[in-house]
Amino acid sequence: MSNRIQVGTRKGLFILGRHNSNWKVDKVDFLGSPVTMCLKDPRNNFSYAVLTLGHFGCKLHRSADDGKTWEECGVPKYPEGAVFAGMPGDDGTPTTKPASMKEIWILEPGGTDQPNLLWAGTIPGGLFRSNDNGM
Repeated sequence: MSNRIQVGTRKGLFILGRHNSNWKVDKVDFLGSPVTMCLKDPRNNFSYAVLTLGHFGCKLHRSADDGKTWEECGVPKYPEGAVFAGMPGDDGTPTTKPASMKEIWILEPGGTDQPNLLWAGTIPGGLFRSNDNGM
Protein backbone atom coordinates (compact mmCIF):
# COMPACT_ATOMS: atom_id res chain seq x y z
CA MET A 1 0.00 0.00 0.00
CA SER A 2 1.23 3.47 -0.88
CA ASN A 3 2.16 6.05 1.72
CA ARG A 4 1.48 8.94 -0.66
CA ILE A 5 -1.61 10.03 -2.63
CA GLN A 6 -2.07 12.74 -5.27
CA VAL A 7 -5.51 14.36 -5.21
CA GLY A 8 -6.57 16.71 -8.00
CA THR A 9 -9.26 19.21 -6.96
CA ARG A 10 -10.84 22.44 -8.20
CA LYS A 11 -8.48 24.24 -5.80
CA GLY A 12 -5.16 22.61 -6.74
CA LEU A 13 -3.13 19.41 -6.45
CA PHE A 14 -2.89 18.09 -2.90
CA ILE A 15 -0.19 15.59 -1.97
CA LEU A 16 -1.21 13.54 1.06
CA GLY A 17 1.20 11.45 3.07
CA ARG A 18 0.53 8.72 5.59
CA HIS A 19 2.05 9.55 8.96
CA ASN A 20 1.64 6.57 11.27
CA SER A 21 -2.06 5.80 10.81
CA ASN A 22 -3.12 9.34 9.80
CA TRP A 23 -3.18 11.07 6.42
CA LYS A 24 -1.99 14.69 6.24
CA VAL A 25 -1.53 17.22 3.45
CA ASP A 26 2.23 17.36 2.82
CA LYS A 27 2.21 19.71 -0.15
CA VAL A 28 -0.10 21.76 -2.36
CA ASP A 29 0.76 22.63 -5.96
CA PHE A 30 -1.14 24.82 -8.45
CA LEU A 31 -3.05 26.44 -5.59
CA GLY A 32 -6.40 27.82 -6.78
CA SER A 33 -6.26 26.10 -10.19
CA PRO A 34 -8.51 23.22 -11.20
CA VAL A 35 -6.43 20.03 -11.46
CA THR A 36 -8.71 17.72 -13.43
CA MET A 37 -6.35 14.76 -13.81
CA CYS A 38 -3.16 13.58 -12.12
CA LEU A 39 -1.00 10.54 -12.71
CA LYS A 40 2.04 9.01 -11.05
CA ASP A 41 3.79 6.90 -13.70
CA PRO A 42 5.04 3.73 -12.00
CA ARG A 43 7.60 3.07 -14.76
CA ASN A 44 9.73 6.17 -14.11
CA ASN A 45 8.05 7.92 -11.13
CA PHE A 46 7.17 10.98 -13.23
CA SER A 47 4.15 12.86 -11.91
CA TYR A 48 1.69 14.52 -14.28
CA ALA A 49 -0.95 17.15 -13.55
CA VAL A 50 -3.59 18.41 -15.97
CA LEU A 51 -4.96 21.90 -15.33
CA THR A 52 -8.17 22.96 -17.06
CA LEU A 53 -8.06 26.74 -16.86
CA GLY A 54 -11.14 27.94 -18.74
CA HIS A 55 -9.95 31.01 -20.67
CA PHE A 56 -6.33 29.80 -20.79
CA GLY A 57 -7.28 26.28 -21.85
CA CYS A 58 -5.79 22.98 -20.85
CA LYS A 59 -2.24 22.77 -19.51
CA LEU A 60 -0.13 19.68 -18.83
CA HIS A 61 2.68 19.73 -16.27
CA ARG A 62 5.28 17.08 -15.48
CA SER A 63 7.60 16.54 -12.51
CA ALA A 64 10.61 14.24 -12.38
CA ASP A 65 11.39 15.00 -8.72
CA ASP A 66 8.19 14.04 -6.90
CA GLY A 67 6.59 17.47 -7.30
CA LYS A 68 9.47 19.61 -6.05
CA THR A 69 9.54 21.30 -9.45
CA TRP A 70 7.10 21.19 -12.36
CA GLU A 71 7.63 21.86 -16.05
CA GLU A 72 4.90 22.59 -18.56
CA CYS A 73 4.59 20.11 -21.43
CA GLY A 74 2.82 20.56 -24.72
CA VAL A 75 -0.80 19.47 -24.88
CA PRO A 76 -2.30 17.33 -27.64
CA LYS A 77 -3.41 19.15 -30.78
CA TYR A 78 -5.66 18.03 -33.56
CA PRO A 79 -4.09 18.13 -37.04
CA GLU A 80 -4.33 21.36 -39.02
CA GLY A 81 -7.68 21.54 -40.79
CA ALA A 82 -9.39 18.86 -38.66
CA VAL A 83 -13.09 19.48 -38.08
CA PHE A 84 -15.87 18.01 -35.96
CA ALA A 85 -19.20 17.24 -37.56
CA GLY A 86 -22.13 18.76 -35.75
CA MET A 87 -25.88 18.54 -35.95
CA PRO A 88 -27.44 18.84 -39.40
CA GLY A 89 -28.33 22.37 -40.47
CA ASP A 90 -31.61 23.50 -42.00
CA ASP A 91 -30.60 21.97 -45.34
CA GLY A 92 -29.87 18.56 -43.74
CA THR A 93 -26.09 18.62 -44.17
CA PRO A 94 -23.95 18.29 -41.04
CA THR A 95 -22.45 21.49 -39.74
CA THR A 96 -18.73 21.50 -39.01
CA LYS A 97 -16.48 23.39 -36.65
CA PRO A 98 -12.70 23.42 -36.25
CA ALA A 99 -11.41 20.67 -33.98
CA SER A 100 -9.90 21.93 -30.75
CA MET A 101 -9.01 20.15 -27.52
CA LYS A 102 -10.84 21.36 -24.41
CA GLU A 103 -9.63 18.96 -21.73
CA ILE A 104 -7.39 15.97 -21.14
CA TRP A 105 -9.84 13.50 -19.67
CA ILE A 106 -7.45 10.64 -18.90
CA LEU A 107 -3.71 9.91 -18.96
CA GLU A 108 -2.30 6.40 -19.09
CA PRO A 109 1.29 5.18 -19.24
CA GLY A 110 2.31 2.63 -21.84
CA GLY A 111 3.35 -0.88 -20.89
CA THR A 112 6.51 -1.81 -19.03
CA ASP A 113 8.18 -2.49 -22.38
CA GLN A 114 7.28 1.06 -23.57
CA PRO A 115 9.16 3.28 -21.09
CA ASN A 116 8.44 6.65 -22.74
CA LEU A 117 4.90 6.07 -24.04
CA LEU A 118 2.05 8.18 -22.66
CA TRP A 119 -1.58 8.10 -23.84
CA ALA A 120 -4.06 10.97 -23.45
CA GLY A 121 -7.81 10.75 -23.97
CA THR A 122 -9.43 14.13 -24.56
CA ILE A 123 -12.69 16.03 -24.68
CA PRO A 124 -13.95 16.27 -27.35
CA GLY A 125 -13.23 12.66 -28.18
CA GLY A 126 -9.65 12.09 -29.17
CA LEU A 127 -6.85 9.69 -28.36
CA PHE A 128 -3.30 11.00 -28.50
CA ARG A 129 0.03 9.23 -28.10
CA SER A 130 3.40 10.65 -27.01
CA ASN A 131 6.64 8.73 -27.22
CA ASP A 132 8.67 11.10 -25.03
CA ASN A 133 6.85 11.19 -21.64
CA GLY A 134 4.85 14.26 -22.61
CA MET A 135 2.64 15.54 -25.33
